[in-house]
Amino acid sequence: MAHLDLVADILDRIASAHGKLPPKVLMAVEADVRADWGGERHYIAKVGESGKAKLAERDKQIRAEHRRGDHDELIARRHDISIKRVRQILAVPFAV
Repeated sequence: MAHLDLVADILDRIASAHGKLPPKVLMAVEADVRADWGGERHYIAKVGESGKAKLAERDKQIRAEHRRGDHDELIARRHDISIKRVRQILAVPFAV
C-alpha cells in the first residue's frame, strides 16, 4: 500500500522510476509542495492525461460498435459502463 502522505508517496515513486534524487532537490521540492498545499484537502482526478487518451480510444470504439449495429446495452456491458454513459458518448459529435 502507498504512503498515507501523498507528497512522500509521489517522491518515492519518482525515485523508484528514475533513480535516487539528490537530497537537496528532494528536500527543496518537498518543502515547496508542502508550503503551497500543506494542510489542505485535495482532489485528485482518477483520469489524468494518460487516462484521457485511453478514454478517447474507448469512446471511438464505442461509436464504431454502435455504427456496426451493436445495441447500447451490449456496448455498456462490454465496456463496463452504464447505458446512460454509452448514450452520452454517442450524443457528443466526434470528428474522425
